[in-house]
Amino acid sequence: MSSLEMIDVSYAYPDEVDKFKTCKHRHVSVEDIPEEDLVLKHLNLHVKDGEFLCLVGHSGCGKSTTLRILAGLQKPLVGKIFIGDEPLDGPGMNRSVVFQNYAIFPWMKAKQNVEFGIHQAAVELGRDLTKARIAEIADEYLAKVNMTKAADLYPYQLSGGMQQRVAIARALAMDTEILLFDEPFGALDIKTRRELQGLMEGLWMSDASRKTAIFVTHDVEEALLLADRVVFMSGGRFIDEFTLDIPRPRDPEAFFESDVYKERRAYLMELFYAAEETKLDQADRERVYEDVI
Repeated sequence: MSSLEMIDVSYAYPDEVDKFKTCKHRHVSVEDIPEEDLVLKHLNLHVKDGEFLCLVGHSGCGKSTTLRILAGLQKPLVGKIFIGDEPLDGPGMNRSVVFQNYAIFPWMKAKQNVEFGIHQAAVELGRDLTKARIAEIADEYLAKVNMTKAADLYPYQLSGGMQQRVAIARALAMDTEILLFDEPFGALDIKTRRELQGLMEGLWMSDASRKTAIFVTHDVEEALLLADRVVFMSGGRFIDEFTLDIPRPRDPEAFFESDVYKERRAYLMELFYAAEETKLDQADRERVYEDVI
């Protein structure tokens, strides 16, 4: 397991940064860019070992940009990020990511997708795994997500929910220190979403060394059901947070009737309605959409 820490992280899109470059002044610092042009603004966050943190906010507030930076897919304009004691510098096999858009390889069968992730992690992290052992681990995690019978099917033969099961199996089978989830159930129907929420919580709890997880969502129910701690984001800032000291596993029907849930949900809805959309929120939504397609 590992903790994760963000220290004074800010971010602006490259084309915004370019506007402030001149022939004599090629380096742009955060002080050179007006605050309204920053997508992320001086973010500070500490996620403890084994904590399940949900990052919640309206569409376009910077949640997915934050997650892409944590995944190493984008670099912050300023600030530092640490996983344990190691600085984050680009993508790495100490993190695995489950995206919203079913990011599994279409030319690989379900089992091959999982095997690929295990192999890549083994190579980078120096694990001595034979081909047979990789296949065994892939079978084990496909069984955990109830996909054994679909192991030899291609993604086009799988429903959206089944594809996300494969993506979750791959992320967990890689045995990384950090799990990153970018609205993985956002495109699924409520029945499939609830099934996968329960499945993922169960797998996360059953792991011998519980992973540190950061889960991005705009679904208030989902955040409260899954999180140890909820952080609310708006306008590129972390606005507020609270912990949920509630026993696991959480039965959705009972939990949604509890006073704790009703109180916390009402508070989050107040934050949602009070949030003001910045001029970059729409641009951020459009960029995320472009990345998906």
